[in-house]
Amino acid sequence: MPLKAIDSSDYCIEKLARNVAVTAQDHHRLAPFNPTSEQAQLAILQILDLHHDDVLFDLGCGDARLLLAAVQMVPGLQCVGIEMDLKFTTRAWNAISSQPLSTQNRINIRFGDVLKVGYAEKDGRKSLPSSETLTLLDDSTAIYLFLVPKGLLKIQPLLDKVVQRRIEAKRSIRIVAYMFRIHSWDPISVDRTTKGDVPIYVYKF
Repeated sequence: MPLKAIDSSDYCIEKLARNVAVTAQDHHRLAPFNPTSEQAQLAILQILDLHHDDVLFDLGCGDARLLLAAVQMVPGLQCVGIEMDLKFTTRAWNAISSQPLSTQNRINIRFGDVLKVGYAEKDGRKSLPSSETLTLLDDSTAIYLFLVPKGLLKIQPLLDKVVQRRIEAKRSIRIVAYMFRIHSWDPISVDRTTKGDVPIYVYKF
């Protein structure tokens, strides 16, 4: 019986995905630290097409390297990262503290569980917009996700709620998921231009 030909790029993606999933399982994390390459970061930021009035959230941001790249590329952009591993949260805080004050003021890293921090809402008080007061539910215009399938399933209700709010408010939101697609959502496109053809799933509402 002839062997079925295996596409090398598909094999590499499958192997990488398997390693990421195992890492998450071993450490009981939904967003294991598996740094996004600089090439993939650039592709993701280009796809998100961020502007000065955008608010980018990274759920499971690790050491915040993508958010740091984003604020350096886009003047005026506000960024918020949520990370539940204190080791990487500390790395993110240290990396941000070495940046100019104008950059530090536009990026806020929060230590905690996305499922708890993400559901926070505005408290009703009027204040000047700042990265410290922005919430996922009320303010995000773009979201980046690099979570394993189990993690994406767990935060699906939260993502659905964010999208529903944007629809009700007649506002748009862009969401990018790296490597793994969001369950029950249909992407408007799938980018495979990065090294290894790792997929970048693009959603717009």
